[in-house]
Amino acid sequence: MAQATFTVTVDYDPDKTDAESIATALDILMETALSTPDIFEDYGNPSVGAFYPRQVEFTAMTMQPESNGISFDCNGVRVTATRSKDGSVVVTVDEATGENDDTGLTGDKS
Repeated sequence: MAQATFTVTVDYDPDKTDAESIATALDILMETALSTPDIFEDYGNPSVGAFYPRQVEFTAMTMQPESNGISFDCNGVRVTATRSKDGSVVVTVDEATGENDDTGLTGDKS
């Protein structure tokens, strides 16, 4: 059996809801639609999985010893890692920073 992944873009007001809640609503909507008898019969009755907000996962990031820090935008959220005087790394996450590209990542090193 083959598998396909579809992307659904949803614009929403973050003051009223969040991505997880929208995913839940889409799951209910799909479940309701799929409860229609024989709705997918002409297409081989494929199964449809759950909706999930897109998540960007980082497996590793290295800050060079001579670097003061690194920052990047991830899905509109600014993430900054800086080195303190004692050598520890401090990570801050800021509110939405604006537009991002299709990957959800932009960045700069300082």
